[in-house]
Amino acid sequence: MTRFVSIQLPFWPTDRLGWEPGLRAALLTKEGSALVLAAVTEAAQQGGLRPGQRLADALAAFPDLPTQALNVEATAAALARLALRCQRWSPLTAPDGDTAVLLDVTGVAGLFGGEPGLMDDIGAAFRDFGVSFRLALADTPGAAWAWAGFGDGGILPVGAIRQMLAPLPIAALRLAPEVLAGLHRLGLRQIGDLLAQPRAPLANRFGITLPQRLDAVLGHRPEVIRWHKTAPHYAERTPFVEPIGTRESVEVALRHLLERLILRLTEAGLGVRRLAFTLERVDSSQQSFTIGTAQAERESARLLRLFRDPLDGLDPGFGIEAARLEALETEGFTRRQAALDGRGAEAER
Repeated sequence: MTRFVSIQLPFWPTDRLGWEPGLRAALLTKEGSALVLAAVTEAAQQGGLRPGQRLADALAAFPDLPTQALNVEATAAALARLALRCQRWSPLTAPDGDTAVLLDVTGVAGLFGGEPGLMDDIGAAFRDFGVSFRLALADTPGAAWAWAGFGDGGILPVGAIRQMLAPLPIAALRLAPEVLAGLHRLGLRQIGDLLAQPRAPLANRFGITLPQRLDAVLGHRPEVIRWHKTAPHYAERTPFVEPIGTRESVEVALRHLLERLILRLTEAGLGVRRLAFTLERVDSSQQSFTIGTAQAERESARLLRLFRDPLDGLDPGFGIEAARLEALETEGFTRRQAALDGRGAEAER
């Protein structure tokens, strides 16, 4: 079973610029000899402005409308950086089009107390980031994107794609404009209308892309995604029922996380060279502590000792609601190292 999160950022080109909330403004591009609105702020859209509108018409409605040129390359680069930042939730992330980020969260939700906890954590981070967003989690990338943009958002139950997406408009399939127009002329307006049609006539009339797109959304055909793939992700996270704040409780959490992480590293034949211990405060801020070793290590007592001096700077704020331990750098753990390690020798046999 695969699971994916779509983070849609409908106003990303303007939101990323950090303009004042509520500012009615637009980014411009040229179409022929005319200037048109390439992107608008949320406030501008609420005021009736839309991408594709001629600048002259927009200025007739709002003479003092602030504008600047859209920098396509910078906008795309900023989205790519955001996708990398999203690796706090999954090692597999990627920009999805111009205004979305996709995460493969298969097997990840347990680190956050389940899928609701994962979605809550992502939502809290993006609210703090100060951008407009919509979230959805589903079995396929296409279903997550459709549910975020055209459905209610949130968690789509496992196996519920066909039922839940059927009422959505066919625009949720990300089809070409001419295909959408042709389907509308035939009276096919919802995904359910397409699901009820034989595939061969659809392919003959609109090309093979249409049935392929349907199959991908339903999970019958894999989607090709260029992930920002990093090395295998070794991390453990624990949420707390009640916020903690003492050094003793933090060290207990660290000890438990080390034991779980080292078990996984041992199974993979690895030791750790660099570790990051991150405390997530109740106000969504974080405090991180990083240690390094001269050679691969997986003795929890030694690693715990290395954290003792950095933890002198512990600042729990109003309380710590979760802790995360991540192996930033790993390398192979040899039999000789395992023998010297003592406890690890048995695991290597």
